[in-house]
Amino acid sequence: METMCDCRRRTALIAARVMVLTVVGGWLAAAVGAQIRTAAPLRLSDAIVGFEFSYAVTTGDSLTGVGTRFGVDASSLARQNQLSLTVRLRPGQQLTVSNLHVVPGGVDSSDIINIPQGLLFVLDPFGGAASAYPVAVGRPEQPTPTGRFRIPLQPDDAGEEFECLDPCDAGEIIYEPVLMAQVRDRVFLEVHRDVYARRLDPLLTVRQVLEQCPIPALDWHKVARVVRDHDGVAHDVTGTPDAASSRR
Repeated sequence: METMCDCRRRTALIAARVMVLTVVGGWLAAAVGAQIRTAAPLRLSDAIVGFEFSYAVTTGDSLTGVGTRFGVDASSLARQNQLSLTVRLRPGQQLTVSNLHVVPGGVDSSDIINIPQGLLFVLDPFGGAASAYPVAVGRPEQPTPTGRFRIPLQPDDAGEEFECLDPCDAGEIIYEPVLMAQVRDRVFLEVHRDVYARRLDPLLTVRQVLEQCPIPALDWHKVARVVRDHDGVAHDVTGTPDAASSRR
């Protein structure tokens, strides 16, 4: 039987620039097919994208606008910079932006949209770096269905960022608010709000991964903090070797 460990797609840390794409109406549009993806256990990934950097505020910027540009929730951006959500940004103000994200693992497609992350991941079939692009997804009252999708690109839309996209290939839309990745000897955990109220237990998900894959010990205090904050950013939750006995 195939295990989660068997489904890893990458063998190295990958870092890619997260961009906002203006393809259709200011957002990337995806045509969703009727095929619905059956529920599957969380797969342990071995790839993350993004990085931490400093951003200089320009006139008209807001936390929501900056967060949308870089694929980070406004509340997470506010927490990273110890600001209130209603703060008015000043031109020239420096913001710390961390847009580290776990690339979903175990999905049989090179183009993946994960609804809780609000990101399209484009995987290089030849093992190169992946890319992540913010996309618009449905609100809870009009949820985006999971399943296969195609990207209706127009000739003028397909710039360099889309050279690896084949409009004839179907991608897949998934719903995974909890993601884990092991990159070399480090373990990353990313938790999002359960926007469609599917009542998923993040800690139970982490335990299921531990039962099926031998990964480094976790710092359970960090795990609890990531679950509590559910800020949608990947955090390093690697613990010390003797923490293995404290697995829950």
